[in-house]
Amino acid sequence: MFTLLCAISIQILKFFCKDRRLLLYMSRTLHLFGTDWCAMMVPIQVIRWYRMQCYDGTDSCATVVPIRRYCQVGKHLHWNWIFQNDLLTYVFQSESRGQKAIDSKFPKGLPYSTLVTDRHQSYFRMNVKDHQVCLAHLLRNAEYLNELDPNQNWSRRFIHLIEHSINLRREDNITSRKIKVLKTKMKNLLGESLTHLDNEFEKFKRGILKVKDYLFTFLSNPSVPYENNASERGVRKIKIKQKVSGCFRTDSGADDFAKLHSIAETAMKNGNSKFNAILAVVQQ
Repeated sequence: MFTLLCAISIQILKFFCKDRRLLLYMSRTLHLFGTDWCAMMVPIQVIRWYRMQCYDGTDSCATVVPIRRYCQVGKHLHWNWIFQNDLLTYVFQSESRGQKAIDSKFPKGLPYSTLVTDRHQSYFRMNVKDHQVCLAHLLRNAEYLNELDPNQNWSRRFIHLIEHSINLRREDNITSRKIKVLKTKMKNLLGESLTHLDNEFEKFKRGILKVKDYLFTFLSNPSVPYENNASERGVRKIKIKQKVSGCFRTDSGADDFAKLHSIAETAMKNGNSKFNAILAVVQQ
């Protein structure tokens, strides 16, 4: 039975990636998968994310961008989670919006991957290679502080430093010296007292201090983005479905939708037909 399931999974994965080295790698690492993998219908759930960046010897797949959004399942509030990179999309739903949901799918973490996330603490408890905080979220929060107190300039200087770092990346004008200067300026800015300002400023600064080591990871690693917009786009179709239908009626229905979404999005990323990919699963 195990051998049959392995063969079926490999056949389905042929729809997902044209690279034979990747398929060969997966076939050789099936023995590393968890005990629950054979009960899963979706090949995405067979793939261990923290192994994927090894398929071509580069870091092109080592950056994972997770995100979560609430969904209604029956009368209960659940959460849709999406973990994705350039080649794969993995969606699942859970009653938990915290560590319990992550540990249920990634009990060993993602030790070879860099996570690009918001400041949700569950991500920072994962066993990963590195982190990058989404700068788009920080800029939005800082703009709110600008509107809250137009007479101060602390949040404007924060925005200037973040935008300067993004421009360095866009212009491909990054040097170790510039990164060091940028980090020093940010350290000095975060060291300033904000007690004379609204409490929101101090609250924001405390939050930044917790993730200060992960503000500029993207400057040292060109494969790491500085925002999680890819996952925002990936979760959009799920939100559209929720607006149309209102909710998922059952847990199994929500799970099936997440599996189909994982298959379709992964097929598209690898230049394959969504229909053929889903059909391959249904026909097995």
